[in-house]
Amino acid sequence: MAKKRTTLTVDEEVLRAVKARAVRTGRDQSGVIEEVLRRALGFELLDRTGARNDLTETEAMDLALEAQWAVSALSQHLSSAGQEGRAGPPSRGPAGSRRVPGECV
Repeated sequence: MAKKRTTLTVDEEVLRAVKARAVRTGRDQSGVIEEVLRRALGFELLDRTGARNDLTETEAMDLALEAQWAVSALSQHLSSAGQEGRAGPPSRGPAGSRRVPGECV
């Protein structure tokens, strides 16, 4: 990945900690900062998750849409149950919807 030079303004205590870790690990300050930012932003988790993923893009989209519809149906169900004072089973997707695998909504 291409590197881009930038300027950061950080607390002196943070900079001292970065310098100390750089010396301890034999790395430069930029490498330490990038490692910490990547960890804080969840890059490692995304990399590990992506490496284990064997779904095609279409299958992943279908799964995401199915999950989104399930959450939407449950939310509508809970909302209407609270208003009507009774609960019934949630629907299997938006009313009147007809899902086509691989189709983007």
